[in-house]
Amino acid sequence: MSGGRHRRLNDKTASLVEHLRVLPVVAWTDADRDLLTGPPTLRRRFIDQGIVAEKSATLETLARYRQALASKRILLMERRQAIGAWNEVLAAAASEIMRLRRDYVERVSTEFAAVVSSSGLSLPQVELRYRPSIEIEEISRERVLETIDSFERRERDKKRPLVGPHLDDVEILFGGRGIRRVGSAGERKVLGLLLAATRGRLLRAVKRDPIYLLDDADTELDRGRLEAVFGVFGEAKQVLVSSNRAEVWGMADGAIRWRLEEGNLGPG
Repeated sequence: MSGGRHRRLNDKTASLVEHLRVLPVVAWTDADRDLLTGPPTLRRRFIDQGIVAEKSATLETLARYRQALASKRILLMERRQAIGAWNEVLAAAASEIMRLRRDYVERVSTEFAAVVSSSGLSLPQVELRYRPSIEIEEISRERVLETIDSFERRERDKKRPLVGPHLDDVEILFGGRGIRRVGSAGERKVLGLLLAATRGRLLRAVKRDPIYLLDDADTELDRGRLEAVFGVFGEAKQVLVSSNRAEVWGMADGAIRWRLEEGNLGPG
């Protein structure tokens, strides 16, 4: 088999959509540590991953938007005139993406409150708000296209697209204030793991029980907080957790331990 990325399902070549349809995964790794306070692209990715896990066909809509956006960027860079057709393609995909993101963020915010409550942790109220680049009350292809077209002159001056879902964000309020200003590293870690649990619960609600992958879940957490976080995942069918501290596993009832040492993995 030649180089590159290949996917197989039941010994047959399969698309990414088919893989996601069969095995939803909720992961939390070191790459997600800046989700709450880092650039908007991290929050867009988190939301889109959740949407795609529920509806794998959404991946095609996101790809269609990215492809049209890339083509429009080239036209603007080359100062070519014909961008109207690409605006129409962008508007059709963008309106669908915006509706999906708005609905998902609302459901995450509601379910997250329930997850925090079930953890028993004393945390300030957390609220998530969808902040679309295109701010319109009624999300429709026509209204989105109208907004995108209204930016044409400025986009030609800047030679880049200035509006659309690629610039969306999710505002996260912690006790009514932006989390960048008030959340400690430990609080942000707790909130990140509870957000992962929230995404999993939403998947379970549509009968798509996920596998959880939690890398270094214990870092920056004291024993009390770690036990509370582990408790939130208690109803999950399968949770894979990594840690370099052996004492962590005493807090996880029924955990099966494996040890990775010098590249070798075995029971331990």
